[in-house]
Amino acid sequence: HGVLAHETPWQYTYFDGQGTAYKSLEELRAMPPQERAAFAQMVVQNSRNGFGFAYNTFAFHHEIEKGNLLDHPLKAFDEFMNSESFLGFARKVTGDETISSAGAAATWFGPGHYLNLHVDRLPGWDLRAAFIFYFSPTWRPDWGGELKFFPDKRGTYIEESFFPVLNVMNIMTFPKYHSVGVVAPFAAAPRIAISGCLYAGEAPYSVDDLP
Repeated sequence: HGVLAHETPWQYTYFDGQGTAYKSLEELRAMPPQERAAFAQMVVQNSRNGFGFAYNTFAFHHEIEKGNLLDHPLKAFDEFMNSESFLGFARKVTGDETISSAGAAATWFGPGHYLNLHVDRLPGWDLRAAFIFYFSPTWRPDWGGELKFFPDKRGTYIEESFFPVLNVMNIMTFPKYHSVGVVAPFAAAPRIAISGCLYAGEAPYSVDDLP
């Protein structure tokens, strides 16, 4: 938790109407109030009629694949989630013996952040399951931020819902419709987690594919 809260270079990610977009937190802070308000309204508008998201992230696995973060504490976590100990555990829990690698990013959901209902699809990547490790020392259920599962894209009811409890991991096989509930404006702490995917076959990307 200490590393994620104090030693992680977060950036804001959001849906810009076409796909994933990013802004540095420094860039957001430097915006004049009127410009910042207009930007926030644009993000909300793009999420109003379907898929959308807004939260902070740090793609540490991508950075490690590019040869960065060699002395960062998250390098040890990246090695752990690609170890036989963790991958064997994932194969046992999911019943999928084809799982062979993992990739993840750190996520920070603060007040007003959300991830709308969706199902994960990445063409060309053999996704098998997803996992979330929670690192929020205190969390109240009325702060929102719950991981919710739905039977289909209509979202007529919630099948299951899990709050971000410290040192708990959620794992789900694909495909599964899910969302992260809006974090309440009065939430007194961020929802900090490491979220990742489990793959079959060769690594899902090479260094040359990374942004």
